[in-house]
Amino acid sequence: MSERERWIVYPLLFFALGAAVRDKLFQRVQAKEIHCESLKVIDPRDSNRVLAQLGSKSDPQILSGQPLAFLQVGEVLCDGMSIVDRDSNRVLAQLGTRSNPQILSGQPLAFLHVSEILCDGVSIVDGENSSNVMIRMSTAPVPSPNPDLPVNRVGTIVLRGDDAEQGQVSELRADQFISGRVVTNQVFVVDPVNRYPRLIAMTQPVHGVDADGSVSVLNYEGVLYLNNRAITSRPISPTNSQPVQPGESSRPE
Repeated sequence: MSERERWIVYPLLFFALGAAVRDKLFQRVQAKEIHCESLKVIDPRDSNRVLAQLGSKSDPQILSGQPLAFLQVGEVLCDGMSIVDRDSNRVLAQLGTRSNPQILSGQPLAFLHVSEILCDGVSIVDGENSSNVMIRMSTAPVPSPNPDLPVNRVGTIVLRGDDAEQGQVSELRADQFISGRVVTNQVFVVDPVNRYPRLIAMTQPVHGVDADGSVSVLNYEGVLYLNNRAITSRPISPTNSQPVQPGESSRPE
């Protein structure tokens, strides 16, 4: 081999050896494009444990027989994510963040744009305090007098106050709306200016004296309070009953 040939062959040989061992020395791969059928991320302490996988799989529901790409991972950190139609590339669902000028802190809000959500419950929290649940939409069991019958569940919407310690403010249940009627314990018609109750439709207990002399609830009757005045269907005996005014306890003293 002539000296001129050595100056050509030896540099190419060392360049090829260096390129071959570069990835093993630096434990890193740099490439503009990677073409492969599957890409896996394994646990450095256990090579048999796959932490994330990117690949393709067949879906029998697709008539064309085209494989679908899938990503299996425990956690995804990103600014946004979109689900598109495989045929038209139309965005079907989108998850991301956006700014809201009504929030004084200037923090962006996460948003989910989707046509349908299937879940057991949805909670709407305070924008300034994520631990304070303002609205809770879920299901609740319907009480049944027969324990042998299967338990039915209805949809509920629970509204809470500004402070979580105030407890439940009101609850709407699907079993309160029966054949176009609203089943509830009280109905308030308030002043539109100061929200003072002007008309109240409610039930109140009728107390009486038992044979042993103890005071107990004999029955419940409907009553209307118009401008803080009770309107009942029959007079209430002051000796055998104790009507309860709005805001007072229904238990006898």
